Amino acid sequence: MKTKLIMSTINWLGFLKTAQTPPDIQPQPISFKPEQAREEFLEKEQTPKEEQIAQITSTLEEVDTKYGKLTFLVLRNVTPSLAPEIKNMDFKGWKNPKTGEFTWSISDKKARANRAILEQYGLPTAALDQPPVQISRLPTTPQETSQGQEILPADIPPELVIWHNEMEKAKELPYTEKKGHYTKVIKDALETMGNEIDKPEVQEKSQEIFKALLTASSKFHNYSFWNSMMIAFCKPGSEYVASEQSWRLLGRIPIKGAKRIPIMFPIKGKQLSDQEKQGMSDEQISWATRTRFGLGTAIAYEDTDPIPNWTSKRESTKGQGPFIAPEWNINSNQATEWLTKLYEATYKWGTEVKKFNIDTAKLGHTLGGYASLEGKISVNDKYEGVKKVSVLFHEIAHQLIHFDKDFSRKDSTREQRETDAELVSYVVCSHYHIENKDAPLYLAGWKANKDTIMGRLGYVQKAAIEMFEGIDQYMSALTGMKGNVEQTKTELTPQEMPKQDVSPLITSNFYGKLGLFKNS
Repeated sequence: MKTKLIMSTINWLGFLKTAQTPPDIQPQPISFKPEQAREEFLEKEQTPKEEQIAQITSTLEEVDTKYGKLTFLVLRNVTPSLAPEIKNMDFKGWKNPKTGEFTWSISDKKARANRAILEQYGLPTAALDQPPVQISRLPTTPQETSQGQEILPADIPPELVIWHNEMEKAKELPYTEKKGHYTKVIKDALETMGNEIDKPEVQEKSQEIFKALLTASSKFHNYSFWNSMMIAFCKPGSEYVASEQSWRLLGRIPIKGAKRIPIMFPIKGKQLSDQEKQGMSDEQISWATRTRFGLGTAIAYEDTDPIPNWTSKRESTKGQGPFIAPEWNINSNQATEWLTKLYEATYKWGTEVKKFNIDTAKLGHTLGGYASLEGKISVNDKYEGVKKVSVLFHEIAHQLIHFDKDFSRKDSTREQRETDAELVSYVVCSHYHIENKDAPLYLAGWKANKDTIMGRLGYVQKAAIEMFEGIDQYMSALTGMKGNVEQTKTELTPQEMPKQDVSPLITSNFYGKLGLFKNS
C-alpha cells in the first residue's frame, strides 16, 4: 500500500513538472507519417487533395504570451478535409474572435525540427527563412481631433458610422418625438418590404423554390411519429435522414464519427400460399404473417459526404452526381469584427437585461435557430456574419412578441408569427444598415403580402423599438464611439446604400409549415 502511494505521488509530481514546463523546451519529433496519411485519406471534397494542399499559405508570426514573445508558423486556407492530418502534425487550430478567421499554428522551433516532414507532406515552409511578421491590430479606442470630433480608422465600415450618427441624433429628441421617429422608420421599412414582395419575380422564384423542396423531399422516406421524435431528439432540424444503404444509393457515405439515430423499421410477415395454410390453425397463420418491428439506424445529411466520382446508374437519374441538399441561405456567412460586436451586444442585452438563455447549437443543415418557452434561444453554430445576427434578431422577436404573457398564440396563425419575427429581423438589420437578403423570399414563402405586412405594424413596432434602444446602448459601449463621428474614408449616404436584390435562394426556415423544416 505504501509503495503504491509513493509511486502515485511520484507520478503526480512528474505530471506537475511537465505541465509547468515553459514552451521553449527542446522540441520532440512528431510521429506523423505522410505516406500512411496519404493512403488512409478519404476525399471529403470534390477538389483533389493535392490542390487543397497547394492552396495553403503560411506566415511566420510573433505574438505576445504569458511566456513572453513567441514565434509560430501559421497556416491559412486549410480545408476541413485536411484538418485531421494537420492536427496530427501537432498544429493547433485557433479562431480569431474579432475577424472570425480560422488558422493553424505550430511553434517555430517544432516546425524547424520537423521541417522535412512538413515539406514532404506539401506544406509551405519558406516563411521559416524570413523574419517574423508583427500582426497589426485596430486601436481599442478612437482617436480625437483637436476639435473634439472622433476620427476612426479607415477599416471601420461606413454603415456603422451612419448608424452611430443617427443614434446620436435620436438621443437628442424628446421621448415622444423619438418614438415617433422610430415608428416612421419602421413603417417606411415595412412599406419597402411590401412593395418588394408583391413583385412578380419574387413570387415566381418562391414557386421555384417550393418545387425544388418537394423534389428533394420526395427522395426520402416519411417516418412515423416515433421515428420523427427520435430524429428530432438526436439531430434537431435534420430534414434529410436515411439509412446508410439508402445514402449509398444517393451517392453519399457516412463521415467518420457519424451519429447513428435509432429508428424502428417494419419486418413484413411471410406470405403463405393456400397450400401452406392447410393444416395450420388461425393462430398459427396470424403468427406467421404478422408484421414485426426491428431496431435499425439512420444518418442525417450533415453526417454524410459525397462519394468521389460517383454517378447514378438508375434509369430515372442515370448520369447524375451525388445528392446535394438545396441551400436556401443567401445572407453572408462571413464573420467580420463589427458583425461579431453586434452579435455580442445583442447577446449581452438579451441575457443581462431580458434574461434570455441564448446559445449556439448543432442544428440541421437548414435550421437557422429556434425559440422556446422560458426564454430559450438557440442559433445554428455553423452560422456566422449576417446569417448569425439576422437569425438571432428573428428568434428574439419571437420571445418579445409571441412568448409574452399578453399575446394569445391561439388567436394567431403560424404564418402571422413567422411574418412578425422576420419583419423585426429585417427592420433591426436595416437599423444597423445590414442587408438582409433572405427576408423578401422568406416572407413570400409564408404567403405574406403588402396588406398583411402593414397589418402587423403594431407587433413589429413593439419589439423593434425595444431592440433598438437596448442593443444600441451595448453597441455603443463595445465600439467606444462617442459624439459625432467622422470617417476617414468616404461615407455612404442612406441613398447610396445597396438596394435589396432578389435571389432564387431562400432562408433556412422557409417551408416549415409543410413539415419539411421546423422553426419556432
